[in-house]
This record gives sequence, C-alpha cells and structure tokens, in this order.
Amino acid sequence: DHGQLIINGQKIPKVPTQFSREKDALDTPTSIYHKETIGDHTFTMRELEGVNVARQAPFINYVDNGKYANQDGLYWEVTVPKGHYFAMGDNRDQSADSRFWGFVPEENLTGRAFYVWMHKEPGFHLPSFNRNGKID
Repeated sequence: DHGQLIINGQKIPKVPTQFSREKDALDTPTSIYHKETIGDHTFTMRELEGVNVARQAPFINYVDNGKYANQDGLYWEVTVPKGHYFAMGDNRDQSADSRFWGFVPEENLTGRAFYVWMHKEPGFHLPSFNRNGKID
C-alpha cells in the first residue's frame, strides 16, 4: 500500500493527530499529520505532497507542554537540556533550526564555529559587522 509503513509484514497503524505551532515555510495547506508507534518509539509523521517526513514525538512535547520552550508574546525562552545544543537557522526561505527540529545532541556535532560574520541586536535594528572576527 502506498504511504503505509510495513515492518516484517505488519502494517503500522496511523493515528491522526493535530498539534499547534506557528505555521512555517515548510508547511502547506496539504500537510497531514499522524503518529506511528514502532515498539517503544512514537513518531509524528508529516505527509507533504506524497512525501513522509519523520518527526520524533518529543519535538511536539517540547513546545506543547512547556518543558523546554515557553512563548511569551513575541519572544521565546528556551532551556537547552544538558549535553545538547540549540542550532540557530539563518532566516532564509524554508530555513529551519532547533525551534523546528529539536536540540542537537553533543555527540552529533562534527565541527566548531571559528568566525563571527554578522550580528543583529533584537528588535528593529540593522545588522552590524562590528563583531566580525575569529572566535578564539
């Protein structure tokens, strides 16, 4: 069956689900979300124009239960779990970051930042280059 996950001949049930978050550039009106459970792991899946994109369920919980992220007006306060990093996106079209796909475990890092290119103060300010330079 097209779109049906089958493991060892067994169809994995799809459970329709909904969650709320700000609409992002990767969502379209045709996005459909459902959960699939395999053993002890539950995944939230997004079907987008016939393509399934796996999302581990804890990402949804980080936002909805306030465990790691809380929104107050226009600002987010995020607590990054020990041993993880918050990866910030570059704000291009269809760019995503840890607010979208979760925190990065330290063991997944393969390099390190070595240069600051541009800086922007919060609010309505133009970017500045006064912090450009090598990171020691």
